[in-house]
Amino acid sequence: MPTPQLSQPGRDSQPHGPVFPRARSKRFLQQRNGRSITEVVVGEGYAREDNFLEALAKVLNMPFMPLGSAAIETSVLERLPTKAIFQYNVIPSSMENGSLLVATNDPFNAGLVDALRLASGLRVRLVLSPSADIAKPSRSSTASAPIPWPR
Repeated sequence: MPTPQLSQPGRDSQPHGPVFPRARSKRFLQQRNGRSITEVVVGEGYAREDNFLEALAKVLNMPFMPLGSAAIETSVLERLPTKAIFQYNVIPSSMENGSLLVATNDPFNAGLVDALRLASGLRVRLVLSPSADIAKPSRSSTASAPIPWPR
């Protein structure tokens, strides 16, 4: 009985082929070790974070919103407890039609939306943003102090 082939011949070298050819997918999953998919993709050099998140946003039909140096109003920052911001590595970015838009770089974090909804008391929609944008200590031009560390 012939052994099954993990990838199609020439498929790995096609420029418009899949992001992770079948032959590499098993190795990719083994490299996760508790890290998010975004951390693995960027850390292993498969893609730049912004390019990966932008492509992922299209596939998942989610907004890609690089925050850059955009100011976030203090009233929006205060909608989510500081502990949740640090625990889930997210940042509330704006309010839209009664929903809190929250930037993350890991949309596959199980239970994230529910946890943020419970913490904020609002409907939550995720947007994808690079981790460097999320990690900035203060996102508001109107805030008088950076986000305090949780107690």
